[in-house]
Amino acid sequence: MKKLVYPVAMAAMVCMAEKALAQEAEGVTINGITWATANVGVEGKFIDNPWDFGLRYNFEEAQKACPEGWRTPTVKEFEVLVQAPNEWMTVNEIGGRRFGSGDNTIFLPAAGYRGAAGSVGFQGSYGYYWSSTAYSGWTDYNLNFSGANVYPSDDNYYAYGFSVRCVKE
Repeated sequence: MKKLVYPVAMAAMVCMAEKALAQEAEGVTINGITWATANVGVEGKFIDNPWDFGLRYNFEEAQKACPEGWRTPTVKEFEVLVQAPNEWMTVNEIGGRRFGSGDNTIFLPAAGYRGAAGSVGFQGSYGYYWSSTAYSGWTDYNLNFSGANVYPSDDNYYAYGFSVRCVKE
């Protein structure tokens, strides 16, 4: 039987990949709430890389986008998240905001938004993430951030397409 030997850099990459897979299944707990480590891609499935945008869902679609055992966060959970240390940063040439500290961090890419007519705007400079909390007949709560600001309880038109980052049920 042939024994596999990894160079030190390769061993570190294997360890990081194993840690990322474990976090995907379990999530990362920040201020008592367990967050997924990546956005939702197709309905019911997380994307592979935390720095990728995933798909943009309207408010109604966002409520059923998370995989089994996960759900769309409430506006109150976004308010708790932004109390954690956070900073604007770039990961693999994608701007976004990191929340948390130590090993308990998540990166939310600034995926911009999809307008009601289908055009994409502010990709790379603003992040918009739906909550499960309705606001009024035409608008609903979302997390909105840029390099300069973070708004955990912004409200926007329900037909816009925003990213979804799930929390554990």
